[in-house]
Amino acid sequence: MTQLAPRTKADYPYVPKVRVDDPALLLPSFQPVVGKVFWRLVELGFVPVVFDTLRTPAEALKNVQKGTGSKNSLHLHGAACDLVCSDHLWSCREHKCKFYDHLRELWLEHAYIGPLGDYPHGQALPVSQQANFRALPPAQRDAFVKVWLAKKR
Repeated sequence: MTQLAPRTKADYPYVPKVRVDDPALLLPSFQPVVGKVFWRLVELGFVPVVFDTLRTPAEALKNVQKGTGSKNSLHLHGAACDLVCSDHLWSCREHKCKFYDHLRELWLEHAYIGPLGDYPHGQALPVSQQANFRALPPAQRDAFVKVWLAKKR
């Protein structure tokens, strides 16, 4: 069984420099995928942090106003997760840190990526299926995601 990503700062094998979000807020079928990606990054010597999982509409709107998000983000439904590098946050390239290069490869191997340039972001289904996902009743979304994640195995 895949070990889930840490839920609180106290659960981390190190002390994260930034806030920590709870991966248990993600859709159940996406949680083990995030755990797999998280722990693989640790094995590679990186210091990942679960930075953003489930967002409220107000949080999504705030990100839109900052130019860093979508008002209809998959984060609103627990179908997206942002992992960041605790050592350099979003500045890995300036430090010649390969965290986001490895993270992108891992998201592509085990899940899906969203808009290009959003390095921390991984999501439970391809962009082409987002409208279909949102059209489903909330009770059917996890099963839909499970089908798409199974295609990655």
